[in-house]
Amino acid sequence: MVRKALHPLALWDAPFLPAPTENALPLSAGTKLPFPLRKKLAAQLAAGVAFVLEQGFYPDKALLRSSRFVRSKGGVWWQLSAFPRWTLDDPRLSRALALGRRGERLPWLLLFPFLAQLLPELRGFWGEQAESEDPWAFPKVFLQELVGKDRAGKSLDHPLGWGRFLWARRFVLPEEGGLFFLDDPYLAERLSRFAGVTAGSFTEEDLAPRQAQALMADHGGVVITTTALPGVAALPLAEKEPWWCLLPVGEEERAAGFLAGASSGDSITVGLSLTHAVASAWGLGEDRRGEGRRWLSYPAEKLASVLERSGLGLSAEEAAVVAGGREALEELRRLQLVVHRFGRWFASQSQGVNPGELERWRQHFPEGPLRWALEAARGGSAAQLVAWCEEVLNQAKGELILGLAPLAAVVPELRVPLVEAALTSGWLSYAEPWLDSCPAPYGPLFQVWWALACGDKNTLFKAQRAFSSLTEGKLPPRLSARALLLAAWLAEQQGDHQRARELGRTVLALPDLQSELLAEAAYLVGEGSLERLAHSPRLGALGRQRLYHLLGIQAMHRGDTPAAERNFRQALQGASGRNPLRFGELLADAGAVAMLLDKPVQAEKFYAAAEFWLSLAGSRRASRLVSFNRAVLANDRLQWEKAQKLLAAAFDESHATPVDRAFFLVEWARSFLAQGHFEKASEIAAQLEALVAGLPENHNVQQGLAVIKAHLALALGDLSEAWEASQRAEVSERRLLLALWESRQGLLPADELPNRWGLALAARLLALAKSSLSQAQAEAKKALAAERPENALGLARALLLSPAWGVELPALLKELLPRLKAQLRAFGLERWVFLLEKQWGRDWPEILQLVARLGERGAESWKAPEWQTLVPMLGLSGLKVIGQGQELLRIGSTRDGKSEHFGPFEVKLSGAVDDEVLAVLRLTLQRAPLPALPPSSADPLGLTGASPQIVSLREDIARYAPLPITVLILGEPGTGKERVARALHRLSGRSGEFVPVNCAGLPESLLEAELFGVVRGAFTGADRDRPGLVEQAEGGTLFLDEIGELPASMQAKLLRVLQEREVRRVGGTRARKVDVRFVAATNRDLKQAVALGQFRRDLFDRLATVTLKVPPLRERPQDIPALVGELVAHYASQFGLGPVTLAPDFMARLQAYPWPGNVRELEAVVVQALLRCPRGAALAAEHLPRELWAAPAGRDEQAIPPLEEAERAFYREYFQHLLRHTGGNRTRAAKIAGLSRQALLYRLRQVGLAESRGED
Repeated sequence: MVRKALHPLALWDAPFLPAPTENALPLSAGTKLPFPLRKKLAAQLAAGVAFVLEQGFYPDKALLRSSRFVRSKGGVWWQLSAFPRWTLDDPRLSRALALGRRGERLPWLLLFPFLAQLLPELRGFWGEQAESEDPWAFPKVFLQELVGKDRAGKSLDHPLGWGRFLWARRFVLPEEGGLFFLDDPYLAERLSRFAGVTAGSFTEEDLAPRQAQALMADHGGVVITTTALPGVAALPLAEKEPWWCLLPVGEEERAAGFLAGASSGDSITVGLSLTHAVASAWGLGEDRRGEGRRWLSYPAEKLASVLERSGLGLSAEEAAVVAGGREALEELRRLQLVVHRFGRWFASQSQGVNPGELERWRQHFPEGPLRWALEAARGGSAAQLVAWCEEVLNQAKGELILGLAPLAAVVPELRVPLVEAALTSGWLSYAEPWLDSCPAPYGPLFQVWWALACGDKNTLFKAQRAFSSLTEGKLPPRLSARALLLAAWLAEQQGDHQRARELGRTVLALPDLQSELLAEAAYLVGEGSLERLAHSPRLGALGRQRLYHLLGIQAMHRGDTPAAERNFRQALQGASGRNPLRFGELLADAGAVAMLLDKPVQAEKFYAAAEFWLSLAGSRRASRLVSFNRAVLANDRLQWEKAQKLLAAAFDESHATPVDRAFFLVEWARSFLAQGHFEKASEIAAQLEALVAGLPENHNVQQGLAVIKAHLALALGDLSEAWEASQRAEVSERRLLLALWESRQGLLPADELPNRWGLALAARLLALAKSSLSQAQAEAKKALAAERPENALGLARALLLSPAWGVELPALLKELLPRLKAQLRAFGLERWVFLLEKQWGRDWPEILQLVARLGERGAESWKAPEWQTLVPMLGLSGLKVIGQGQELLRIGSTRDGKSEHFGPFEVKLSGAVDDEVLAVLRLTLQRAPLPALPPSSADPLGLTGASPQIVSLREDIARYAPLPITVLILGEPGTGKERVARALHRLSGRSGEFVPVNCAGLPESLLEAELFGVVRGAFTGADRDRPGLVEQAEGGTLFLDEIGELPASMQAKLLRVLQEREVRRVGGTRARKVDVRFVAATNRDLKQAVALGQFRRDLFDRLATVTLKVPPLRERPQDIPALVGELVAHYASQFGLGPVTLAPDFMARLQAYPWPGNVRELEAVVVQALLRCPRGAALAAEHLPRELWAAPAGRDEQAIPPLEEAERAFYREYFQHLLRHTGGNRTRAAKIAGLSRQALLYRLRQVGLAESRGED
């Protein structure tokens, strides 16, 4: 764990906090500096003291006197030599300051001697400072004095960038550990010294052994790299007060705009926002932000530019050719502008792959793989490149080939060795794009290898036939050995252990075998082969790691978990990140053993680390399985919300087998049982039972179902059913349920029994109550004092079961009930409070008092704090109230809740809902004020009506809105597609924004940046990191209007976002996970676009999970009166016209018109009519636009439609008859009509028949 003595300031990245520095000088030596440097030093001193004071610490004179500064190229850098010891609220310090009457003058008295000594030139300024002036504003006043006499702003310069000492961020160290990126190497160094955190400029290969050591040493498992790596998240900021910023007096509000969009989840964006804020507030503009890159020398700038534009990595020698020396690369590395991976240096932020950018240096590069690859890319021979690949693969150094991966698109000869290298070194994501392009015999071999590595059963099934007919003689020796080993693993999977052993022996007999293959072959042979191999000199570091990993797996299979733990720890001691897949699997298995040994905290740390490495390797299934195991662990620890999030993220319907589905249902049911939501758990149990009935016998699933049934029976009070179900549960659960059962006879449970879900505590309390009520009371108090969720739940269980056990616990523990309920609510177990109140009664006097207070608040009642108390007291976990289309109240989550209507209010509530709860809400809302209708109503104008089409559409919206699925909305222009999208968002329960984007409204060059965001330097004008619309919609809905106009290049990128649920900013290297619901709309026939090759089939399938069609207005004329009534009322209110009546001819004329512009056109016509109509008069036909009232609305005239409408009706009828005649065959129909097939399709689209289908 992190050291308990960690100073609160140690997690701030303020540059003046203690850090190891070389050539540091005492503050007294600052008097010898030139005047400009002394001003910089004084500014930093003033800001540092302000920071220390505002964080609640006392910077005594001894601390300031011992501080140091360093003079460097960027100026001076002042730092404290130690952390302050005294806090301002320390009693002894307070007494001392009070006696000296110095409390309020503290900053002035501390700073004056030091500042006056540094800047005697400002004697006039010191003399002007009166004692009456607010001393807490002094640092700001002093800095304004410096800046006012220094228009160039040099007083605020700092080696880390202009004004860097004027702001700071506060981080946290996650309890579950993990790998994190930190852009401040000085803070990383400080955390390494003071918090026991492992930190440094690490690559993936470096990270693995350090994380293994941290996990085994129990340092919290936090490892920090100051090198930006793909997939490594930034160290999180503190949730409360995550930053500090020193701004001029009165400038706080002006600078707030820069910080308004800063999310504490993105520390780098926060840092940029703070930099912008201080630059703007101190009046020096954004051009003085002072990022590290402005200090680059010309050679380093040239090298950085080449790396960014080419998208390729360079070796140190190749980088020296480009930059004209080795110093430039070191300069870039020091400023974290390059990343070292696979033996090459890549730009931290790339603009895409462009091999031509290196063409001018190709001939100057030393002979080597990059030069050979570039020659092959321009059409030259690839023989030297292929020979080099063979050489490094034979030497088991295939990861070096991965450094050339960007060139595989233009050098086909590179693909086979690249895929082999990726599979050998565990980087599956590098292999996947090229699997299908590898020729035989490599293709089937690689596909089986990849499928086994990532658990893809579909690919495995497809590739097995071709793999089984492989001829080993056509493969290199190393791949022949791999093919035999893969065949052995397949036999092992299929239960043919004899064949697996035979093949394993064959592999062991081969000469010059790579050490990892040696270990795996020995594992398959069994019979002590692994133990004998442990002493073999043939094993290398990776082979030894794999050996102990497999020994641990063997121990797990025979049930020897302590031996498994010993072997896994042995494997972790020699762990390497060269193979992220193997390291991730090792961490996952270590987490599984920790779970079996009842070490949940350690298990969570191992699993969190495994999830990162498996995701980095590209093993999606393994990563999902780890997420599933983390959900199991979260359920065991009563963290049901976390469990449900993990389960939702881990379940992949498209790849799940029935057994997978059964396991997920077990954990979903357990999460609802932990929550106390027995109705939902019972529904899932019924689904699970039906699923299990059609499956082959699966012992683990049956045990999980038995546990669920036992807990449900206990909740219903059916003790005989609970006992019968418990006999089929797994051993540990059966022991807990047995202890609960035996407590009826007064038998105490064994001390070593784990208190999972409070069952052991409940059994102990119920058994003690049989013999000694006072002992039971003392035990209950002791358990409640520990403030643990399992104890609170155990006490609640004991109270609920006490009547069936024949003991009087409720009366005995009455004084503990308020505290118990408060703890249950704090742990997210509100439903258990409801169960207690349902059995023993609610606190009605307090509830009615809260209702009365809410009624007295009037218009302010919706913001009243009483709601925060009332909602949990009613046993609700979430409540949302909507009135007049506005969200008036939201507390907690209502995603899985039920809807009710109380007068004009629509209420959505989740939790334990009964008649008493509904009665209280009805009484409360009867006295609640209804807000005025806003100028722009949120009501879904355009979706009103009683026609079958619109009723069905509204039902579909309500059905699909809560589901986390993608929806495609089809409809003609003006039908209200965006309103449907907004209704889906409003009813989804998602807390984030609704973010619309018009795919046809932006040029292709800007669309990618708008959607996905950009990083600084991605292109000209990208002067800062900016999140895109996808990230802006986090937790909400992204509406992609006119999706059919999306350029082909963007379709592939959007597909990746939909598949992976992650977004990579333009020019960035790190992918960010997003929780976004996607809704798309178009007026095009996308199926036709797919057939013509204008729209990707896979993207269409992803978007059209559910399709909603918005009917045109001409197909539902019966809805026009309702729509007009709604529109007239809405705009009359908006224009302040009062009630408006309608003349009969007005509605008749509207119903006679065909409305080619649909609801949008109707809305425009109603607005025009209202504006033409005199105040107080009825709306009549004469107020309509000319095209609607040019002819009278008589029957004869109505029978003669306009020429355009008649022509359209003719063509529609003609083509309908033609398609019926040809059976829907469009090719024959085009021939009969004398049209080309494309012309026919165009005509069909014009008359709305494009979706007519038939066989061509």
